[in-house]
Amino acid sequence: MELMDLYYKIKNPIEDDKDLYRVLKAYSNYNGLYSGLTTASNRDYSEYKKDFGSFLGKYNEQDKDEFYSKVTNYWIKNIKNITSDDLSYYTDSAQEAISVLKDEYINRIGYCRSKEEVDYVLSGKNESEEIQDALDMFTWQYKGKKSSWEHVMNRKISCYRKDAPEVGHRLYVNPDSMDLYKFMNYFITKCQEQDLNYYFKFSKTYMRDDNFVIYSSTDELEDYINILKSIEKEHPDLVSRFKEPPILTGKVNDWIGYGSEPVEMNEDEITYSFNSLREGKILDPAIEEVTKDWILDNMDKTIVYKNQEMTFKNLISHLVVDDIVDTLKYNIHNMNIIEAVKKHGICEHDLNSKKVLDDIYRIVNNKMEKNLFTYCTKSIDDVDSITLTLRDKKQFKFYSFAFDRVMRDVPRRIFKNDDSYRTKLRDQIEKNSIEYGVDIDKFCVDSYAYKEFLVHDVKNKNKEKSNKDLNDMFKSNQTVMVNSNVIQ
Repeated sequence: MELMDLYYKIKNPIEDDKDLYRVLKAYSNYNGLYSGLTTASNRDYSEYKKDFGSFLGKYNEQDKDEFYSKVTNYWIKNIKNITSDDLSYYTDSAQEAISVLKDEYINRIGYCRSKEEVDYVLSGKNESEEIQDALDMFTWQYKGKKSSWEHVMNRKISCYRKDAPEVGHRLYVNPDSMDLYKFMNYFITKCQEQDLNYYFKFSKTYMRDDNFVIYSSTDELEDYINILKSIEKEHPDLVSRFKEPPILTGKVNDWIGYGSEPVEMNEDEITYSFNSLREGKILDPAIEEVTKDWILDNMDKTIVYKNQEMTFKNLISHLVVDDIVDTLKYNIHNMNIIEAVKKHGICEHDLNSKKVLDDIYRIVNNKMEKNLFTYCTKSIDDVDSITLTLRDKKQFKFYSFAFDRVMRDVPRRIFKNDDSYRTKLRDQIEKNSIEYGVDIDKFCVDSYAYKEFLVHDVKNKNKEKSNKDLNDMFKSNQTVMVNSNVIQ
């Protein structure tokens, strides 16, 4: 497979109205565009529950035990098989540490059969400080800051006897938590069978579309794609349950997504991920700028909302009122009238009263033109809060952050009704993409990756041509030898 074939096959999500609308829907996410982009697929997250601040999914315990045991036992085997020649490649301090780890710890423990045993072995519990330090230096597990990600790198599993991968590309897969460990077991086995270096991460909380990410060099990209396709061929039932990859990735097929590693952007020691570069530097600024310009030009434009004609600024007033009512209803949920009025100054009956809602609308609408102009020309922090006086002189404040929440839902409404907005938005995204080295024709590809694809294919063609020339020469020599024998 030529990598440029992959490039031409990939669909640009920015060109498709449905996909771009999904981006704008992600923009309306209450946690921001980045969070919206990582949960925009057709995956159903309703099965997950919140527990101590983390979203946990159901998984197969047997598959999980097999995964951690497989990786850790491979790591143990590599330490046990370290030779004196291997040690010569380490620094003096590393030689001492790995020798201690091998002779005083690994050689006296068995292989692991469960995640519980893996945790015990890697913790070095009740072992000497020297062994603990050696474990910290050579463990295969990611020991960075607390994270929802688990990183698995063959280089660390082999105790640094393999080169670090030259990461230029990412492949994304979106399995549910029940299938994740089984899939990773298949993937690791395939890589080991082919003696292929690997580096991937997976999300331990499962609440993301990008919950499995392979980091790849240009030369190995095709190998990983072929491994993934072979897993699909051998385990079609498993892969049939996978959901679409993240929305901004290029679709290799229905379940494999491609994204470039921002190599050139990260040379200045500013670390971007595939999504964070596109969200923070391209999409978010483009949506905000084009939307604010549109609002300034169309504040008094007549539109239809709930079968009523009104100006755009009146629409925003209605949306703000809806947000206020939803918040108040949440505040008094499961309270009786006396409790609700005493604590919040309002009850369910008030929130169903046309008079009360009209009064709230009047107060909101009186400030709307000023607040919209401030929002569009200054910053969200400069927008005035709106104070409502409720029963018993209780007050409710609608702050600027809540106004921002309402406004983030506006772009997709405009997008559906104004072709000129769509055109200007795409133009601004293209302009920002050029500035930050993202290919304007394929939003998932960086300019760096595009050049890598071209160079890779040229090298392969030259290699194929050289092999063909050698084969032709070999056949020619055989013919000469045969003819020479015949003459003799």
